[in-house]
Amino acid sequence: MKLQVRAASPTDRSEISRLLDLAVSAGTKLRGGQEALALLPISLASPEQRDALIEQGLLAEDHSIALGFIEDSCVGIGWLSLDQQGARVELIYVEAEARTVGLGEEILNYQVALAKSQGKSWIDAVALPGDRSTKSLFERSGLIARQITLRSSLGE
Repeated sequence: MKLQVRAASPTDRSEISRLLDLAVSAGTKLRGGQEALALLPISLASPEQRDALIEQGLLAEDHSIALGFIEDSCVGIGWLSLDQQGARVELIYVEAEARTVGLGEEILNYQVALAKSQGKSWIDAVALPGDRSTKSLFERSGLIARQITLRSSLGE
């Protein structure tokens, strides 16, 4: 089974949009998912706003979108944002039917290598509560939990 990860290109817009839809849908089903996804502009965007955010992810120097393939099928996505000192994994998603073969690790390795190649000194990532597979992926790749943030609504 051939795994491949590459930078997304402008011709990949429809695949990016499709995978983002799947990622947001899956994320909202996880405990804390709706609240966490609300912090990601891509999840709340109208179609026009999403197109602009995808364009930014494709063209801006402070973002990177990677696509993951099994054979010739695009089944995974990673979104990385970069600042002066470090990088943040905004999203890693692999379609359910394509998990457990190492594609998520390949996408994360690609993102880590990109951050290192740009001289970044750290990389952060977020796993939602109850999402053991993502947490395990990050830990296998050397990321260490630094804090756990809890929240309760005080409204009605």
